[in-house]
Amino acid sequence: MIEAKESKYIDSIVSILNENEALIDFTHHSKEDQIAIHKDLKEKIFSFVEGIEDEELDAKEFVRYCVREALELDESDIVIMKKDSIFIKLFDHSKKRALSATDVGTVASRFNGIDEEELVSFYQEYFVGENIKDFFIQSATLFMKRYFLEKQIDNSHYEKYVFSYLQGIVMEQLEEIYDHNPEFFRGFAGFIFRKHFKDVFSHISDLILSELVIGNKYMTEFLKYYSLDIVIINGKKYKVPPLQTPDGLKWNVVSLHSVVKVYINTLQNIHAIQKEVETLLVDIDKLYIGELTPVDYNELYIKEKKKITDMIDIHVKKLNRMYDSYELERDDEKRYKLKAEVDRLKRAIEILREKKTQLGAKAIKRETLKAFIDLEKVYEGFQRELKREQKILSQNKETYISIKAALTKVLVSKKQVL
Repeated sequence: MIEAKESKYIDSIVSILNENEALIDFTHHSKEDQIAIHKDLKEKIFSFVEGIEDEELDAKEFVRYCVREALELDESDIVIMKKDSIFIKLFDHSKKRALSATDVGTVASRFNGIDEEELVSFYQEYFVGENIKDFFIQSATLFMKRYFLEKQIDNSHYEKYVFSYLQGIVMEQLEEIYDHNPEFFRGFAGFIFRKHFKDVFSHISDLILSELVIGNKYMTEFLKYYSLDIVIINGKKYKVPPLQTPDGLKWNVVSLHSVVKVYINTLQNIHAIQKEVETLLVDIDKLYIGELTPVDYNELYIKEKKKITDMIDIHVKKLNRMYDSYELERDDEKRYKLKAEVDRLKRAIEILREKKTQLGAKAIKRETLKAFIDLEKVYEGFQRELKREQKILSQNKETYISIKAALTKVLVSKKQVL
């Protein structure tokens, strides 16, 4: 794969952009620091890039580079690929405050000196529409993997660095999703981390409790710390934040383990069943005939077949009577009329029999019907099992939430000097 700047197709993309300026909004939402490239132009550009066969390119990075070239953007300006358009955020350095020693620990330092209004504007424009929940679940998952499962940091290290570690992870993800601008995203990471502070630690609590259930010894020892009450470090006494609910109920690793295990295992069982059901529904859907289930289709087929068979029987009986009348009748004129009616009934019976034969070709195969009925039975079994598991989950949910809230609280707290 070659770097974007080395491609011989840069001028082609720049030309497409220049030739379609009517599809570029240079003051998006009436803001002079925002540019939007319309969906039609975005699709035209990506269609061209996807047609390149003699160069291996990262399409998004290449288009981002070409947009920068065409619009003569500064390195600090942000180019964002959205589903239906391309957005450009012009980074105004004049709105960034130079940080001093007195700014340490203030809002200014948390936001890297960037004006909070700028961050709010960016958040509302570009971040709210994304799947925020997934973003912070991923942040929590990365923290768990990197600092708990791999580095296995101790409680003191955790207390000291957890916030900076998490903010760094949020920043990494932002740059990966949007664009590479450390100066802006360091401030924006601080802004959204502060805004979704509880969400991140709530997800971390879920992950810690899941590790506890599968017998992670490191995680067990990490949690035991919050049952110590008092610790002495370098000759100083500290009060450890207790794993305690608002109503004063204290938990320790042993007491919470059984409740958490039941809840998490049940939740996992539910997810497993739901996954099985999704696969099963795909298999069931394949057996549908149009909008009808094989059972419904078969019932309609049987009804239609019976209807035709009954009509044939009625016509045959009527034909037999007409034929008998025809054989007994001596009046030529009446015989002529009876013969015409006999011929008409014969044709009608023949048409009905042909219709019955054609209908027979549409009959559902017995094995298809059996397969559907068998799958329906399996589905009903899953539904019963799911109902049982959901009842167990419901019975333990309140306690689990209480435990998780207590854990989340200690995860954002620090030991206090006595």
